[in-house]
Amino acid sequence: MNKTALIIHGWPSPIDPNGPYYKHFREWKYDVISPEIFSTDFILTLENVKKFILKELDGRSPDIIIGTSMGGLIAPHIAKDYPEAKMILIASAPKLKPKDRGFKLLIDIAKNKNLLSALNIVKILPRRFLYKFYGLFNPFNGVENKKQAYMDDMKYNFKYILSIPISKEGEIVNLITSLDNTELLKTLKNKTLVFLGENDLLMPQDQGGSLCELLSNSRLITSHGSHWDVISEPSFVEMKKFLQNQ
Repeated sequence: MNKTALIIHGWPSPIDPNGPYYKHFREWKYDVISPEIFSTDFILTLENVKKFILKELDGRSPDIIIGTSMGGLIAPHIAKDYPEAKMILIASAPKLKPKDRGFKLLIDIAKNKNLLSALNIVKILPRRFLYKFYGLFNPFNGVENKKQAYMDDMKYNFKYILSIPISKEGEIVNLITSLDNTELLKTLKNKTLVFLGENDLLMPQDQGGSLCELLSNSRLITSHGSHWDVISEPSFVEMKKFLQNQ
């Protein structure tokens, strides 16, 4: 029987079922469960997200829990109930504390009920303008041969940004800004692998680095990546080693 990999996605897009996470974990004989947590069927609170994930697990205990970005803020709350499960945290931190001023401004707007509706303008702005703004807080800092991958990732994200109702965006922001996992992380004994990017402005390395200080059984791997490309093919080699080690 295959093992179970639970992957908790970040904002704004779910994990691509045709992407590298599904590909590699299936090759490693894992059944992948990755719930789309931005459901309109419930208000996005931590407790509701946990209930939704448990429902999707359908009685299975995850052998590995992966949290990417915002999903890395939620993953420890699931891992505490599965102390034998390993955990992988990617481009995350104990709490959200971005360096980028533009992203901070967006968060402040989304938290203000009177200003939140103003974000509907995103749905009518030309894509070229949106892409330029996106590049300010999630910039491309890689080599030229990775530029197309960056553009593809950005377009994939915007597909979901534009599909999420503005009211749900407000719920997302309220959730991620309410989470501070500092004390929880100190209590977890799960074997954990942490991936961070040196050029990540949304989950900066100095914030993410404290994950390993708080998690007693963890190891840190850093890349030259930004938020969008913390993970590359060599990262999956490290993941496979981590999963194979007892």
